[in-house]
Amino acid sequence: MRTEVRTFDNEEIERLLDKETNYRKFTAGSADRWLTEMLAGRWVDAHPVPIILSWNGKRLIDGQHRLAAALHYNKQTKKRIRFNVCYTQNEDAVMLTTDVGRARKIGDHLRHIGCHNVSTIGSLLGIEAKVQKLGKMNALMFDGSAGSTGSVSQLADIFDSHRGRIEKVATQCQGASKTACFGAAGLIAAVGWQLQKCGRDAFDIFIEKLGNGLNMTSGDPIAALRRTLQQRASRNAENRRTIERRCVTAALMVKGWNSWIRGESVEKIRWGKVRAGEEEFPQPLKASKILEGIA
Repeated sequence: MRTEVRTFDNEEIERLLDKETNYRKFTAGSADRWLTEMLAGRWVDAHPVPIILSWNGKRLIDGQHRLAAALHYNKQTKKRIRFNVCYTQNEDAVMLTTDVGRARKIGDHLRHIGCHNVSTIGSLLGIEAKVQKLGKMNALMFDGSAGSTGSVSQLADIFDSHRGRIEKVATQCQGASKTACFGAAGLIAAVGWQLQKCGRDAFDIFIEKLGNGLNMTSGDPIAALRRTLQQRASRNAENRRTIERRCVTAALMVKGWNSWIRGESVEKIRWGKVRAGEEEFPQPLKASKILEGIA
């Protein structure tokens, strides 16, 4: 093999993309994600993962999505992207073994920057990305049926914009889940992040009481929610969580929060099927200024 760092002009990229028929099917979304990175200034100059060409440079072995993105980037900015380029004589063998590894995940990024509670934060970010896209929570987004959670860079942007608060909420929910034996800390944190938007001080009280079970009187909605989550965790300890159960857990948390915000006295928190059909997924209520002042 031989390597070099170089740019490609538009005509060469178009020729390589038009000619090649042996590599995997082109996906516009993949090229769009690379283009987003380039336009946002996050592209690493002469990226360490090379474009792979045949020995004579006329056949593209790997890199179609990156080159397609570079083509659009050049047309929009009149600037060229520099690539590491590798030329190989063993074309077919390289094609069969290239790019078959695990795709990069948001957890890889979080670990790279020294973040703790990686899986919990990853779950939180995934739901937040869907909420930003759809405008509110729904049942489907907790089973993965509400579309993609977004690219790693999009999730990283959300994290970077709210890092301090996200890490605090993740730690709070991780602690509450562990203390009360709820399990599913990531799910608790994903819903918790949506609740804290409605009142940070109120949420701090809510999650602390939910975790430790202290200073609650009969009829306290947080106590009722705590019992319900513990019962569900106990029943499901030996079983894989189903899509419905994740949705229900999320809805129960919101309903418990709403009852607490309203000052209601309840002994049990329920969500599910009603006479008219499926109960609408609840949306969290804003904490009152009075409640916020208590904190």
